Amino acid sequence: MHGDGSLIPTGHTHRQHLQTYKAQTRAAGLGQAHGLRRAYAQWRYKVLTRWACPAAGGPSAEQMNVTDRHFDEMARMQVSNELGHSRIDVTDTYLGRRWANGHFRKIVA
Repeated sequence: MHGDGSLIPTGHTHRQHLQTYKAQTRAAGLGQAHGLRRAYAQWRYKVLTRWACPAAGGPSAEQMNVTDRHFDEMARMQVSNELGHSRIDVTDTYLGRRWANGHFRKIVA
C-alpha cells in the first residue's frame, strides 16, 4: 500500500495498474482476478468492523444501530480507498448493499 492508502502505485493510472495486475494473476495461474479483490474487500471490512459484510451474511444498515452504521461507513470508505476508488458506493459491489432495499435512506434511531 502506498502513502495515500491506495493499492495503485504512484505514477500509474488505474487502467495501467489493472492491466499489470491481470497479467500477473494470469501468469500465476489465478483465474477470476476480480474475485481476489472481492475477497480482500470482505476480509478487510471484517477486520475493520469485527463483523461480516452483508454479502457474507452480515447485517444490512437497517439492522445496525447508529454506532454500527458509522463504523460500517468508515470501513467502506477505507476499503474503497485501499482498492483505489474514492466513492463508498463502489464497495456495494464487493461487500453487498448497505441498505437491503437497494437505496439509501436515513434511519432515525
